[in-house]
Amino acid sequence: WKGGASDWIHKTLSEMAKRADLLVSFGSPYLLPHLKGVARMYAFWDDRAAQEAAADIIAKRLKMRS
Repeated sequence: WKGGASDWIHKTLSEMAKRADLLVSFGSPYLLPHLKGVARMYAFWDDRAAQEAAADIIAKRLKMRS
């Protein structure tokens, strides 16, 4: 990530945002702010605990909707 993210990752994220309801970033908080029209969640850490916490939050929100 030194020097910033590549054009490839920004293009890929933009394409994914067109098909996703939610994008979760387990890393740099600077990857997703430019995306419009999709909910974003920043976990800031890529270990298992962060991923499980994010999954729990998402599952609870989905359960509240139904």
